Amino acid sequence: MREHAFLGERLRQIREQRGLSQAELARRLGAGINQIPRYENNQADPSPFQLKRLAELLDVTSDYLLGLVDTPSGYRPTLELTQDERQVVEALRQGDTRSLLHLLDRTLPTTDSPVP
Repeated sequence: MREHAFLGERLRQIREQRGLSQAELARRLGAGINQIPRYENNQADPSPFQLKRLAELLDVTSDYLLGLVDTPSGYRPTLELTQDERQVVEALRQGDTRSLLHLLDRTLPTTDSPVP
């Protein structure tokens, strides 16, 4: 039995979560009506172009459909730094050890026990 890179079950789950029928997804993809069932049943793998389109249409990453990550959105960092964090990063970039130590001392939680 041939191993598939594409995970048809993930396609089925995401398609159903999005409320799409196989026929509707095929129509949006520009594929034949039988193509989505073939993908979902691991009878065929989508071409790289079709994989990209499926990911776009279903708002997931291609890595998710390939089983490389376990979350549909994959790794999309939305890193929001606080003002204190931005100052620490800037002090690091400038090599300003004095400011860095002052910022760390000001922002780190205090402990009741002395540091060994």
